[in-house]
Amino acid sequence: MPLYRLLYAVLVSTLSLFWSAAHAIEHFDAFEDWHTKKSEYASVTYPEGYEVLANRSLEIVDAVIPQLSQFLDWKPESTVQIVLSNETDRANGYATPAPYNRSVLYATLPSGVSELQDYGEWFDFLILHEMTHIVHLDKARDWSYAPRYVFGRNVFTFSNLFQPNFFKEGLATYVETSWDHHTGRGQSAFFNMMLRSEVASGLLPLGKVQQTTRHWPLNKAYTYGFPFYQFLDERYGIDALTGYIDTTSGQLVPFVVDRPARHNTDATGLEDLWLEYMQWVEERYQGQLAALEGTTTPFSKISENGYFNISPKVDAAGNIYYAAFDPYGPSYITQVDGAGTKRPLVRVKSNANIIAVDEEHLWYIQQSPCTHVTYSSDLYRYNLKTGQSEKVTKCGHYTDGVILNDRFLGVKVLHAQRSIVEVDLNAKVETTIFEAANFDNIGSLIAINDDTLAFTYKAGASKWSVRSLDLNTGKSDTILESPIDNYFAIESGRPSDNSTEHFIVTSDKDGLIELWELDLTSKQLQPLTRSIGGASDGQYDVANDRLVFRSYSENGWDIAEAPYKVQRYNSESKETSLRLAKPGKGFELEASPVPKEAANAQPVTQTYSALETVAPTSWFFGYQNDNAQNTLSLVLSGRDALNFHNWGLVVGRDFENDVNKLQASYTLYNHFTALYSKDYDYALGGASAPPEFVDKTTLLEENENIALLAHTDIPFDFSNLRIIGGGNQEQRAADYLLNPALNNTLTVNTVGLAVQYTDASYALYGISPSHGRILSMNLERDKLERDFQAANTDSSDGNVWTVEWNEYLSLYNAHTLALRVMQGYAEQGADVFDLGDSPSSSPFEQAIIHGRDYPLRGYPDRTSELVGYKPEIYSAEYRFPIAYVDQGLSSWPIGLNTVSGAVFYEAGSPNRGSRMFDAAGFELNIGVDLGYSTLPVATRFGVAVPFDRTNAAPDKDTNIYFGFGYRL
Repeated sequence: MPLYRLLYAVLVSTLSLFWSAAHAIEHFDAFEDWHTKKSEYASVTYPEGYEVLANRSLEIVDAVIPQLSQFLDWKPESTVQIVLSNETDRANGYATPAPYNRSVLYATLPSGVSELQDYGEWFDFLILHEMTHIVHLDKARDWSYAPRYVFGRNVFTFSNLFQPNFFKEGLATYVETSWDHHTGRGQSAFFNMMLRSEVASGLLPLGKVQQTTRHWPLNKAYTYGFPFYQFLDERYGIDALTGYIDTTSGQLVPFVVDRPARHNTDATGLEDLWLEYMQWVEERYQGQLAALEGTTTPFSKISENGYFNISPKVDAAGNIYYAAFDPYGPSYITQVDGAGTKRPLVRVKSNANIIAVDEEHLWYIQQSPCTHVTYSSDLYRYNLKTGQSEKVTKCGHYTDGVILNDRFLGVKVLHAQRSIVEVDLNAKVETTIFEAANFDNIGSLIAINDDTLAFTYKAGASKWSVRSLDLNTGKSDTILESPIDNYFAIESGRPSDNSTEHFIVTSDKDGLIELWELDLTSKQLQPLTRSIGGASDGQYDVANDRLVFRSYSENGWDIAEAPYKVQRYNSESKETSLRLAKPGKGFELEASPVPKEAANAQPVTQTYSALETVAPTSWFFGYQNDNAQNTLSLVLSGRDALNFHNWGLVVGRDFENDVNKLQASYTLYNHFTALYSKDYDYALGGASAPPEFVDKTTLLEENENIALLAHTDIPFDFSNLRIIGGGNQEQRAADYLLNPALNNTLTVNTVGLAVQYTDASYALYGISPSHGRILSMNLERDKLERDFQAANTDSSDGNVWTVEWNEYLSLYNAHTLALRVMQGYAEQGADVFDLGDSPSSSPFEQAIIHGRDYPLRGYPDRTSELVGYKPEIYSAEYRFPIAYVDQGLSSWPIGLNTVSGAVFYEAGSPNRGSRMFDAAGFELNIGVDLGYSTLPVATRFGVAVPFDRTNAAPDKDTNIYFGFGYRL
């Protein structure tokens, strides 16, 4: 493909399908009964069973939007489309202003010791955060608003969208934080723990924070974002903070970051302001660091790589088990014996929660497929003797639990409501034994004895408390609560001689995330850990009288051990040093948005209709002008709120050659796709051509493609099977302007079935898939029709099959050996394979059914010797990292991620048993970050040396190639 056409395809794809592609991973169940309710500011769409949450969501939105509009001096221009999603048990949400204001809220509650745990009412908190995004990103003024009069809600008319992520997430986190009510991430001990660790080890420069990188913390946009707004508030005043947003909202040119800093602060630009901000953060945490000096608990790390080592458990013999994070490969539950030897046991998701271990079994909970579109947290049992793991429950939605004899007692989440259930592991019967009130939360769970449980509980806007539950009567009593301290998690502690029960509690008491010993009789807390970072999920090791726990540092979470010992320091004397003061004025809602049990008139329930949101809200144009063509295009796209209908359209006119162009795509329910593309290739006349054709079109080749596809995914825990069926019509009509007698048309109609299986894994620091394989197989039937200007029409048909196997072998860390085998077969009446061409990169064409183009590195496109009916390709490639740059140029929208290389040997033949064409070469892959991670691009530079001659390259010329694509 010529470079200009490639660049144009990228531009059109970005403009027409940017937001559709970004949300293609959304997959709401079309078989659910979806309903809609509307209010003044929002329309909420939800599945059956979530009506209570839908009503509450509308009331919260209507309460917070006016206050946010006043604070940011902007009222959203379109109704906010809210979708309540039941896709996962993980709490979160997201928002976007294009193609219209829209937010997806996961209809569940947060669990575990995490950055989201310190909230008031969860859905008040979540909706306030997402609506801040809506108002902020929707806002435009002055020159930046003018293009909306012309292009509508085009993505490029949202100037705040093109600021670094820490500006966007930082503002929403700043707004969600209530210092009056001690809620929100901006005042939480968890985020103070993270920032304090950053200060102790050295704060990150602007270039590390302005783009997405692998460096810890992975949530840099939040960790460094909200303090930035607190800094602006305290140092320059709330007017400077809102003025900063006004300035970014009025910028016509995207990615400009220095101007707002100059206009609203004393800094000369953002980099200068960042240095001032870093100094402010360091001064803010010096008091905490000074108070902790000399009082921290000595401990030893069991894991060393940081990030997400979680869920420690200890058996009766003193063996430690935890879910080990590997930045270069999959996560495994790992056993550490008394000698310190580590042994991976079973592959798990990185957030797996080990709940129990005995002599024979280890029990854990992890996310797994429930249906083809939803995921559930389910119970697994690993046999320590046989090494086999089995899934015990299906679609259970359990977040924590304990094993008590032959019973599983678990925390269940369903329809945004938590409960404690009992599952008979033999009969597989589930019984509810305790239900939390609407929107109340249940955290961790332990067994005091066979008849009593203890669990952490959050009632409404109150702090996390510890409660007990009598399994015989169902009665629950409060064990420990506080108006200012949270008790996030509870585990069994060291038994005492007088039979007093002890628990290990993770709490933010004194403003630190640390472990405390709770005496059940006296209800007294005694500190067990004290650190620069923090500690959570403590376990008492009976065999070695030690404390095993999660330890936080500037590198993330590791598993650590320390002697089990109550710390002796005066926590009260340190309290004023460890609790930070409110910086600046802050943002506070006038009052709690709505009462928990709202009694307002209920909005009318309607059946969901996609017609209300599927129409286009913007348009754009494309333009190509060179010797061959002069084309002007109109670009349109649209999608409905549930992404059931997703479409794109590009209509063009080539005025030079007097032909029309059309490209269209439509996807229904993420399962059915229709594609149409009509485009042209051009050949220009040389110096020997007639004068009127010199540097003008002499060959006009019309390429028309139509495809109808249906696909379904069958997900497994660590793999996926995709089945695709459909038809494709490709028509190539060649118009020889100098010799019309040569005109011809080839039409290829194909029906086929494709099966794709993958269990390849991508690691955080991986440069490609490093473990597993990707397999694909196609069975197809072609019908060809040839129409020659100077001859009769003829037709033929034939069967086709292809098989391809890609295997990825991890050598060391990110170093990977990639092996590939491809074989195909086409009967004589079918269309041919072409090993000298590349599959289409257009979003309006597909390369699955009738995908006959397979590039062979080292050999140029359109090489006649590489066309055949029985192709085969074999390759071996060694891939290795060169540098993990992961940094941008400060205040500029460009940066680098990973630089890697590859050396390869590749051989192929268009007909098995005939001449092989082989080559060897080197590739340099550079991850380029454009627009503060708005457009991460994978670039590839390659040099391939062919070992065989072809008509196109009789001198075996070295082939130099370049490619790029979107990098997730």
